[in-house]
Amino acid sequence: MQALEQKKLFVLDYHDLLLPFVHKVRELEGTTLYGSRTIFFLTRDGTLKPIVIELTRPASPSKPQWKRAFTRCSDATGSWLWNLAKAHVCSHDSGYHELVSHWYKDLYLNLFFFHRLLYSLVSLISCNLNCEYPSSCFMTRQAKNSLLHRAICDRTESPT
Repeated sequence: MQALEQKKLFVLDYHDLLLPFVHKVRELEGTTLYGSRTIFFLTRDGTLKPIVIELTRPASPSKPQWKRAFTRCSDATGSWLWNLAKAHVCSHDSGYHELVSHWYKDLYLNLFFFHRLLYSLVSLISCNLNCEYPSSCFMTRQAKNSLLHRAICDRTESPT
């Protein structure tokens, strides 16, 4: 309770994110996937230390539901299970990181640059097809420069 009041507990929850994909993965022979939740404790030196890991596999038509919480253990079997649970959480975390931080951002940048390229091509085609377009661009540029020059002159010559 004291750790909760001091805001030293943090949750990493991939349970709801991964559960929609569990059935698809479990249909493949020899594979399985769990949803995971991990509770971390913020230590005095500022590191997050995992204290509980919950792995969940929902029921499917051929297999029952499975859910278990893992904690640090001193015996050999418990220690191995704890390390396997941590491996699952690391796998979920790195997979999510790769998907969101790299693939999604790369996709966004590629779409952004493709949009700019497409816009440049459309502008170029438009300039070549419409002979009045270059002259209207030139007139707009001249008008902007004239107005800008007039505004600067008015500010410098008028008494304040």
